[in-house]
Amino acid sequence: MAGECDVGVACRTICSDVVGVVTGENQRRTGPCVVTWFWVSVHQKLLKGRTADEMVTSDTPGWYDRVMLSRCMRVNITKQILGFCGIKTKKYRHIAVVKLASEKEIQLWIAQARVDGVAAAKRNASKALALAPAK
Repeated sequence: MAGECDVGVACRTICSDVVGVVTGENQRRTGPCVVTWFWVSVHQKLLKGRTADEMVTSDTPGWYDRVMLSRCMRVNITKQILGFCGIKTKKYRHIAVVKLASEKEIQLWIAQARVDGVAAAKRNASKALALAPAK
């Protein structure tokens, strides 16, 4: 029998499908099925195989982020946001103390972003050519 839930027929159908995926068989289930559905959807990683380059700006100095905060911004973005979807990070750049930056530093960051963007575009173009079907 399909999983049971207080929500209704649509939820019973989802529960039945999800329980079958999780356990390998259809079995009776009581209570809300949202947790089971969420568990399966998390592990699907719908954007698996994609990559990202991260560039994060903040007013927290890099040394303080590493020593005191255990790189919490990097972990949050890389693992909890992008990793949740299946995206792997190729490059991470932390641009720090933006509030006190001079015009020269800002121009340097923009130039670095341009170089990183060109490198990522070349990397993605070569990957696309390798995956393109032969004529």
